[in-house]
Amino acid sequence: MKDRTKEPCLVDSAATNSILRETKYFQTLQKRTKNILIIAGSNGRIIGYGRAIVVLPNDTRIIIDEAFLYPGAQRNLLTFKDIRRSGYHITNATDSGTGYLYITESKGDQMRVVEKALGTSYGIYYTQIEPPHEYVAMPTIFKNLESFKIWHERLGHPRLTMMRRIIATCAGHGINTSHFPKPKDFYALLVQQES
Repeated sequence: MKDRTKEPCLVDSAATNSILRETKYFQTLQKRTKNILIIAGSNGRIIGYGRAIVVLPNDTRIIIDEAFLYPGAQRNLLTFKDIRRSGYHITNATDSGTGYLYITESKGDQMRVVEKALGTSYGIYYTQIEPPHEYVAMPTIFKNLESFKIWHERLGHPRLTMMRRIIATCAGHGINTSHFPKPKDFYALLVQQES
């Protein structure tokens, strides 16, 4: 069973990229080690980047085209830019002296609030996120990813160990077992979760 625990997430207007702490949010993930400047001017070191989807408390999906994977981060970080790119609008409001960030969508002439993030006195907003319900990222890396996906589907979605055995003992598929993942490499492959 996949971990569906909600995690805290800051929502920030000044960040250039969303930062996620775990691979479970990613649809694709490419290895890249790079230093980044994070809150309060300290340095962080990402280990990868890719396309990710996060689900907010009211089941609003935010699609992030280039999220950073940074397991050392204290919290996940979602940018205003990624919220807007997912087709939502952002407004600030105060209700009974408490600041909120409203994530809204427009349907015709109507504007509807889909999410409400609580603000702090420091102007920081926070919410909860979880991975999408139907997908899980499988850590793998391949030179010919499309070929692997086709054979993986044709063979009934066997586990990675079984795929390695099948490919090692069969000919004519164009996949080399030397391209199978090593612990230090990864590429997240979108795999539909079995119920």
